[in-house]
Amino acid sequence: MFADWTDRIAGGEVPPTPPRPSGIERNLVLTMWDWGTPTAY
Repeated sequence: MFADWTDRIAGGEVPPTPPRPSGIERNLVLTMWDWGTPTAY
């Protein structure tokens, strides 16, 4: 399975584009600061 996929990528194939959000989902903005601790990410 993966060998076939790498051959197709080498040939120029790309994965399908995921659909863009629609409706109320387009209004969501996420900003994530301080996700980890001072010594870890």
